[in-house]
Amino acid sequence: MRCNKIRKQLDLLMDRALDANSTAKLEEHLKSCIKCRNYHQANTRLQELMNQPLPPFPKHIHHQVLELCKEHDAKRVRLQKRARLQLVPATLAVMLSLFIGSLVGKTIFTPLPFTAPESVPTEELSFGDVTLVDYETLLEADNE
Repeated sequence: MRCNKIRKQLDLLMDRALDANSTAKLEEHLKSCIKCRNYHQANTRLQELMNQPLPPFPKHIHHQVLELCKEHDAKRVRLQKRARLQLVPATLAVMLSLFIGSLVGKTIFTPLPFTAPESVPTEELSFGDVTLVDYETLLEADNE
C-alpha cells in the first residue's frame, strides 16, 4: 500500500474505526516504513496532549480582559457619536448640491417651442393579406 493510504488508515486507527484485518496490514507496513511510523508517533503524542485536562484560567487575566473590554466599549461609543456628527454636514452638502443643481438646470435649459410636423410620412406595414394602411384613404388624400 502507498503511504498516503496508510496515513488515512492511521487516522481511522486513532479513532478506533478500523477492522482487525486492516489493522494487521497497517502494523506490518509500520514495521517497514519509518516515515509512516514517525507520523503515527506524532499523531499519538498529539492525541495524548489533547486528552490532558486544561489548567485553570488565572483570575488576574480575567480581570484584565474585562478592563480592556470596558475601554474598548468607551472608545466605540465615542466613535459612534463622532460618526453621527459627521452625518449632518454630509446630508447638508448633498441637499445644497441638489438645490444648486436644480437652479443651474432651470437657468440653462430653455425649452424649444413645439411645432407639429407638416406632413407625416406613412409607411405600409403588412402582415400577409392584411395591411395597416387603407389604400382608398391614401388615394383620396393624394387627389385632393
